[in-house]
Amino acid sequence: MKSRGIYLFIIVVILFIANKSEAQDFHFSQFYAAPLYLNPAMTGTFEGQFRVGAIYRGQWSSILTDVPFRTYGFSADYRYNILGNDYIAGGLNLQRDEAGTSRFYQTKGSISLSYMKQLSGGRFQKTAQYLIAGAQLGIAQNEINWNNLRFSRQFNATTELFDPTLSTDEIIGNEMTRYLDFNAGVLWYSVFGENASIYAGGALNHLNAPNYSFYDNVEDILKIRWIGHAGGEVSISNGLSLLPAFILMGQGNTFETNFGANFRFSGEDWNEVALRIGSWARLTSDVEQSVVFESVIVTTMLELNRWLLGISYDLNTSNLMDITNSRGAVEISLQYIHPENTRYGVSCPKF
Repeated sequence: MKSRGIYLFIIVVILFIANKSEAQDFHFSQFYAAPLYLNPAMTGTFEGQFRVGAIYRGQWSSILTDVPFRTYGFSADYRYNILGNDYIAGGLNLQRDEAGTSRFYQTKGSISLSYMKQLSGGRFQKTAQYLIAGAQLGIAQNEINWNNLRFSRQFNATTELFDPTLSTDEIIGNEMTRYLDFNAGVLWYSVFGENASIYAGGALNHLNAPNYSFYDNVEDILKIRWIGHAGGEVSISNGLSLLPAFILMGQGNTFETNFGANFRFSGEDWNEVALRIGSWARLTSDVEQSVVFESVIVTTMLELNRWLLGISYDLNTSNLMDITNSRGAVEISLQYIHPENTRYGVSCPKF
């Protein structure tokens, strides 16, 4: 039990240092279920009038039972025809992330705007090609409870216990900081038919280099996070298609990539019921800049008319797998797309 306690102490310290020394954005395994967080140019890229979605991620509950990492996301976007087959779209994106013992909170709210330029296709065809540019402006608030933190100087070597009466010898900063955030992105896609498409895009976050420091007169610049992503749909047979995709992200000296695919089974009936099952892998860089095979992700998604419910689970494969028993994170996503009032809408890929 003592060795397990030491492991937990080390993990908590490492996670806190990572958050304090160089802020990193949170992530979702179902990145395709958080489109406005993935890329501002994804605003309006759906087959319908408006879209509403929510996503939840819970991580490290196997070792941080009382204070696991939790991430919540909500988005809504609406598309409007302005000229021929071109569109503008607007969206609202909200996230909240709760990290560990310190209850380090990141709360973000942003509005996004995109312009969808049709390159080819028509209203009477199930084909289309679009180039989309999007921008996003928001405000973020970070909070931390310093009283919940345990510092190494408060570890009593004699009793081998934490002693809160000992001095931390640390300069304690503010408990809250706010900053403006600006993101931008582009997306290109082409739809060839009912179950055939391809897309590719990229985004840059924190272009205004915001200062997220908890200390007065101290500058800590939030580094730019760059994102590249691509995917599509390949028809295999009637009612069966494959949806491969990948995402590559980098921020500062860290990077992460997710790649894999979902199989989509459709009964092709009037109620539009379909089932997706897939597997994904995540690679990341560790503190020594080595590539780490962090997790395997299994997913299942149910499409029912205009609703899409997704559930995924991360199986930990990193150096923490012995402590966590390979238990990683669970995600649940829910999305609703309202149909357009017109008979001929925009053809978009399935994400």
